[in-house]
Amino acid sequence: MRKYKAVKVLFFFFLLISVVFILLSSTVLVGGVMVKNELEEFKSRGVYIGTFDVNFLAYKRVEFYEVKKEYNYEFSTRRIYDTSSTSDVTQRFTDKFIGDIGDIYVASRDPLGTAYTAWASSKIMIGHCGIVYSNDGRYTYEVVGNQSKEDNVAKRYYNNWLSAPGPSITVLRTKQEIDADSIVEWCDNHTGKPYNYLFPVKAKNSYYCSDLVSRCIKESNNIEVSTRERLVSGGSMILNDNTYIIYHRENSETEGVDYKVYFLSED
Repeated sequence: MRKYKAVKVLFFFFLLISVVFILLSSTVLVGGVMVKNELEEFKSRGVYIGTFDVNFLAYKRVEFYEVKKEYNYEFSTRRIYDTSSTSDVTQRFTDKFIGDIGDIYVASRDPLGTAYTAWASSKIMIGHCGIVYSNDGRYTYEVVGNQSKEDNVAKRYYNNWLSAPGPSITVLRTKQEIDADSIVEWCDNHTGKPYNYLFPVKAKNSYYCSDLVSRCIKESNNIEVSTRERLVSGGSMILNDNTYIIYHRENSETEGVDYKVYFLSED
């Protein structure tokens, strides 16, 4: 009798796990379609600029597309990329320090190194997130959970996002203008806070990467940047009505071209 009960409990356990897996997969698929549609809309507005060898990507061949502004919220005075060089077009369009204070970096990088998380991340950008910390784009503010205990804390980083090969990278901006000083102050006040490994649990004094970004902007500027309060992801920030895309990089399927880059025009 006890053996029968144990088998029954085990059966229902695996049934529950299967249901949860199916629900999560369905959510990823639906969310993935929505994220893809957002990215495709941005990319569809791109006008081909040229193909350049980008030195900070070990001279990878990159096709660049300039996306013309269409919506009122896109006409922001905040920096997107370096416009100091008017003579050298490659310097202007191959700037690796994209963004201004408060802009959001999201990547499709697999966060856990499993087949399932790699698949899910490629669909809904659950990889990694960071927020731009300086108005020249040279620094970001992030928290990671895959280094030493001392390093798995919220802190400032040199911005090497675009020089890292591999995943898709999207940079987002809030439609509302932000108080940049409040962003920096919030980051400074939370430096050293630990990584939160209990992702569904919203902790008071610990954060996972996308949670850190969304709460920074919410608590410093009262702007929601995620469609979800819990289990915040890059995808949920791409889909939020308060954000828009200013930059997107993806792997290219064109022979002889490594990446395709789409960026919002400064003009």
